[in-house]
Amino acid sequence: MTDGVKPLVGFLSGHKYWRSHRAIDEIEIYCELLEHLQDKSDGLETRGKDEEAALINVQAVISSYAVEIAMKSLWALDHPDKPIPHTHDLVKVFDGLKEETRKSLEGIQLTRQVMEVMPKPFISNRYSMEKGGRDISVYQTSFLRDVAQFLRDKLEESKKTLFKPPKSTTT
Repeated sequence: MTDGVKPLVGFLSGHKYWRSHRAIDEIEIYCELLEHLQDKSDGLETRGKDEEAALINVQAVISSYAVEIAMKSLWALDHPDKPIPHTHDLVKVFDGLKEETRKSLEGIQLTRQVMEVMPKPFISNRYSMEKGGRDISVYQTSFLRDVAQFLRDKLEESKKTLFKPPKSTTT
């Protein structure tokens, strides 16, 4: 396809391998879960280190999964006819995004450098309990909501491109 035009069927049903509009809903649900876990953590008057570590580990896994879903959704929007990369390495996914998308992500502080700090956050956080809590990162819900909004905007942009009248070929 040329000029970034996507077929109507592909837009209505989503990427051949991925549904970005559903991914946004998932990210929002993960944000609600993260807020609930934070409220639970804040509400515990007496908590042991084990319970605190467990809550943080769960938050880390949920937030990491949200970031991975977001990155793969962006990849799907940039490459509607290609399969989604089967990797947890977000640097590889980030590098596969279109230059325009990567530059736009800088506005919400999602850069390659951020991805390099924790290139495989889902794997690192998923196994954090086995490793004693090292290499753990929890992405804040405000950041994840910004990422979800970025995806919404990108989907809206795709709609505008899809319904734009074709360029006239007559002179």
